[in-house]
Amino acid sequence: MENIPLETMKTVALALAWTAGSFLILRLILRFASKHKAFVKARTAANIAVFLLVILIFLWRMGLPAYNAFNQILTALVLLVAAYVGVVMGEYFLFDFVLSRRQEFPPSKLLRDVSRMAVLLLILFLVVSGVFKLDLTTILVSSAVFSAVIGLALQDILGNVISGVALHIERPFRVGDWVEVADQKGEVVEMSWRATRIRTLENNYVVIPNSNIAKDRIINYKAPSPVVALYLRVGTSYEAPPHKVKKAILEIADQTPGVLKDPAPHMRTIDYGDFAIEYELKFWIDEYERHPLIQDDLKSRIWYQFKRMGIEIPFPIRTLRFMERVRQKEAERAQNLWQEILQVLKKCEIFAPLSEEQLVILSRNAKLLPFGTGEFLIVQGEAGDSLFIVDRGRVEISILGADGSKIALAELGSGESFGEVSLLTGEERSATVKALEDTEAVVVTKEDLQGIMKETPSLAESLSLQLEKRLREMEEKRVEDKREWEEKTEIKEASVKWLRKIRKFFDL
Repeated sequence: MENIPLETMKTVALALAWTAGSFLILRLILRFASKHKAFVKARTAANIAVFLLVILIFLWRMGLPAYNAFNQILTALVLLVAAYVGVVMGEYFLFDFVLSRRQEFPPSKLLRDVSRMAVLLLILFLVVSGVFKLDLTTILVSSAVFSAVIGLALQDILGNVISGVALHIERPFRVGDWVEVADQKGEVVEMSWRATRIRTLENNYVVIPNSNIAKDRIINYKAPSPVVALYLRVGTSYEAPPHKVKKAILEIADQTPGVLKDPAPHMRTIDYGDFAIEYELKFWIDEYERHPLIQDDLKSRIWYQFKRMGIEIPFPIRTLRFMERVRQKEAERAQNLWQEILQVLKKCEIFAPLSEEQLVILSRNAKLLPFGTGEFLIVQGEAGDSLFIVDRGRVEISILGADGSKIALAELGSGESFGEVSLLTGEERSATVKALEDTEAVVVTKEDLQGIMKETPSLAESLSLQLEKRLREMEEKRVEDKREWEEKTEIKEASVKWLRKIRKFFDL
């Protein structure tokens, strides 16, 4: 220590003091800046910049020549790392703060990468030119020659990059859009420098080079609007009137979840084929990723609707039919169906007052109709004049609460019925009934019962008593403090109002 000159010791001490002070100040700045979200991405680079800058300050206070090679390299590194921190924070401010608020969709990753790279390259040229006193023109000329050589070798890759930049400028689609391009259909999950990645409906990831996309036709199912029109062709027998077919399909389209009511679906007749009249349904959806499920549900519901309405979907074949044999089989089928409906009606309490002969007549008028899972048999608030008796399957009864929410009341199975009030009085449906599985139900309408009521007007009184009893039994199941409903006089008095409504409804 005695051999070290005092002046040197002062210089070292002052340099250390400057270094320590600078380090503390820079650490305080970093600590304050680390609270900002943009700084998180550049934290490591900022720590490196502080470390290099502290060393540079120490060497500067020690009097190291400015044009010393080590000093120049250190200065260039400090400037480059600090510039990188500034570029990252500027990128966050420009893209995440300014542009994201002004645009509907955030700027793409590729645009950010290109912008960041261009700015960093410019800073690199300026730092190298300024610190090392090199001629920038020479560097650019050399770079141009080098770039030309590299460009020829990597022209395919560069073509993809340039196409990617063009796609990001034009923006024919964005991440999250459903598109059809290069014979592939799926959701755009990523757009990079070289390629675009699409996830198909089969959950396969397809990588498509950007140059191929730029040359191909692009269909975007999400822009400018997610509302997309789909078409469904259906062929029916020549026996079915076109207006009946169109009405049946439009009713089902209106009830199918996922099919938009605005714009409304519409039908048109396409062709008179060899075996069928062909119709086309045009309908709209706004969830293209669900279109296979929506189409499946719609097609299934149409089959059940046709089955209920007696509309035939013909087979595209020619057959030789032995008419006598066909008639015999059809008669056997009709007889079996009639017997099945008769047995169902006999088990229905509401029809207990009817005689055997009247039940036979009613069974020949009633129909056994199929309903698919999820289909509505009746809807609360709609007009109705029919009774349903479940033969096979299960249904759910629900009502709408005061806030519009669904309230499930009960599930009905084989032999249970609903719709008695609408059948006998024509009142609106008081609940909604939906099939929980494939269901078959015997349906009795006012028209089916009208002839019997006209021939036996006194039947109205018996049916009104039976209706009141049936409603009280249903109420008893719902009310916890079960009351005594079995007094005959009370039932008879309460049934008077139903008797008046029945007589009025059937014009007795």
